[in-house]
Amino acid sequence: MSTTPPISFSGLASGLDTSSIISSLVQAEQQPITQVQQQESTYNDALSAWQSLNSNLSQLQSAASSLSQAATFTAATAASSDSSVASITALPGAQIGNHTLTVTQVAQSQKVVTKSITSGSTALGETGSFTLNGKTITVGATDALTDVAVKINASGAGVTATVVHVGQNDYRMTLTGNQSGTANALSAADNGSGTVLSDLGLISGAAAIRQVVTPDAGHTGAGSLGLNSATQSVANTLGIASGSAASGTIQINGVGVAVNLNTDSLNTIAASINKAGIAGITAEVVALPDPSGNISGSSPQQLQILSSGTAPQFTDSNNILQTLGVTQSGFTGTISQAQDAKFSLDGLNMTRSSNIVSDAIPGATLTLLSGTPSSPGTATLSVTQDTNSIVQSVQSFATAYNAIQDFITQQNTFTAPAGNAAGQAGTSPPLFGDSTLSQIQQQLGNTLNAVAGATTLESIGLTLNSSGDLSVNASTLTSALQTNPTQVASLFGLSGQADNPGVQFVTGSIKTQASSGPGYAINITQAATQSSALAQAAQSGTSTAPETLTFNGALFNNSATSITLPAGNALQDTVNQINASSSLNGKIYASIDPATHALKLASLSYGSGTGFTVTSDQTSGGSGIAAGTTATAGVDVQGTINGEAATGQGRTLTGNAGNSTTEGIQLLVSATSAGAYGHVQVTHGVADALGNALTQIMDPISGGVILAENSLNTQISNAQQQIQNIQDQVSAYQDYLTQMFSDMETRVAQLQSQGAAFAAQIGTSTSTSSTSSIGGSLSSSSKA
Repeated sequence: MSTTPPISFSGLASGLDTSSIISSLVQAEQQPITQVQQQESTYNDALSAWQSLNSNLSQLQSAASSLSQAATFTAATAASSDSSVASITALPGAQIGNHTLTVTQVAQSQKVVTKSITSGSTALGETGSFTLNGKTITVGATDALTDVAVKINASGAGVTATVVHVGQNDYRMTLTGNQSGTANALSAADNGSGTVLSDLGLISGAAAIRQVVTPDAGHTGAGSLGLNSATQSVANTLGIASGSAASGTIQINGVGVAVNLNTDSLNTIAASINKAGIAGITAEVVALPDPSGNISGSSPQQLQILSSGTAPQFTDSNNILQTLGVTQSGFTGTISQAQDAKFSLDGLNMTRSSNIVSDAIPGATLTLLSGTPSSPGTATLSVTQDTNSIVQSVQSFATAYNAIQDFITQQNTFTAPAGNAAGQAGTSPPLFGDSTLSQIQQQLGNTLNAVAGATTLESIGLTLNSSGDLSVNASTLTSALQTNPTQVASLFGLSGQADNPGVQFVTGSIKTQASSGPGYAINITQAATQSSALAQAAQSGTSTAPETLTFNGALFNNSATSITLPAGNALQDTVNQINASSSLNGKIYASIDPATHALKLASLSYGSGTGFTVTSDQTSGGSGIAAGTTATAGVDVQGTINGEAATGQGRTLTGNAGNSTTEGIQLLVSATSAGAYGHVQVTHGVADALGNALTQIMDPISGGVILAENSLNTQISNAQQQIQNIQDQVSAYQDYLTQMFSDMETRVAQLQSQGAAFAAQIGTSTSTSSTSSIGGSLSSSSKA
């Protein structure tokens, strides 16, 4: 590192302009820096160009990914002829068609209000607890109306409590259900002998069935709240303090059943009702499906008390049935009742709990807005293919592809000097003549031509001009989409076709190679099977008592699920009820084994993950399941694809990672026995193949772009280091020159000083000699 030279004044001794001399010499030494800086600028320009290309490649990759998805080519749009009656939206794959909608009732949630309270912030003086939609709220003597509202809103009861200031000394609390539909009617009951709700003027009068349930044509009854557990005590599930929940004897059609909510679970209560032997009455606990109809191990559990005749009659004790939500005292201040949406679609009557209906038209969602029985709302709903969005996706793909072609063309364009002036150099872009850039252009062009030739592309409106740009004829593409959208989709995405009905192509991956000839041979060594169980004995006659079958195991996420069968069931009745049970959620199929005439149960899904167990609470006189049965576990499909190893899960066979041709391919094998099952042809469409090529080009480790950028970054770093090295050398050279000239000036000054001194000495000597001569002359004269 250079040091600061001593302060000097240029040329004071020598008369030379040493500063200018030093500056000229230093500038001469700095010439290499300018050259390296120019080279660094060239590197930076090239790096910036690669980054621009990378951005263009990313846009093409995104556009290609969109066109590789089958959903892009099933885009749909929907419209309603009267937006005041209903609106409609459609997802890709929605069922195309026109529908006539008539709305006679829109769904709404229940809303009730308390009596007038003189203050919203003064203590109510109420002590006790109540259950609201299965959540327990405890009120203290110092709680005001606003405090009660805060506790309700924090309880998770699915109810919004609002305190309204109606007028002077008139405050009221409204309770509004967060969900619409009769199944979501409010359930409110004072716990035990408490009177908080009745004192607030929310409930009064005789109780009635809160929610009517009709699981099948032969049964009707009442359903409880949906609780989080069927095996824990109701008090524990509802959060009621131990020993504080109601207990006593309820009556169903005049027959008493002892219930203690502190210790009894829903399953226990159902068993107690069934053991009471009430004519025509059965009780069961079922899992409630979510709005999409799905049931899981965490689904709410509901106690259903069913009658094979008229609706059961209840007499409550200590609010037991109201706490369970089976019955409900009348709400004193009802603002609106909970009601379902009622409508017809193409003449088919439908009922839903919500005005948002997503299961009536596959892939479409309706929002019902208006309509009454006396003044029905009518509208025509249309779902059509959204060709505009598909064409736009293809145009975006072409635009992105052309942007890359244009960029590469610009980089390969040399600009000659104006007028071809002699002695003047032309200009070239940063990547002019770059071999990696040429390879990328060639790879993209070869991929496009190899996957879909000009004739194939032209048939759907895409053409390549002489410069390699893509153009889209929207009219031709639209016509092709309307004629055969599946074929158009196959020209862009990954597709496959099996030639045996026992095999179906599902999907592939970026590493699944296109097949040639007849395709990839499929060999199945083990067909997938279902888990199944056979009753220990064949049922003879009709059942003599209600019977509860409890299912468990992997098929049920290792969570117990029960169904209760009424007394008097023939075996076919049992089969029908199991197959129609919502609690089993379509996981089990029941039939009568032709060989043994016993009840046979099988998982509807296939594979090793479908095992289950089933037990009965009846040792005889029922379905024959008796103490219990463990199903014979199903097995996964096994086999090879193109002679390469594959892994089965259920009926799905997937090519193993590392396979040279079939990695990631997925086949659905419905074959029921081992053997050869033809071939599957796999093709990569334009967008899919380009997407794969782009993945290689843009690979963050080995891709051509990153390698070029890394090389340039290294060169830029080297150039910067070279510049620093030269600057250090120049600085040292400047210090050397400064010191050298300083030393020269010092020496010159010393010499000048010595010369002056010498001259002075000479002058003194001369003066002395002259004086002596004069004195001698005078003396001689005097003597004379």
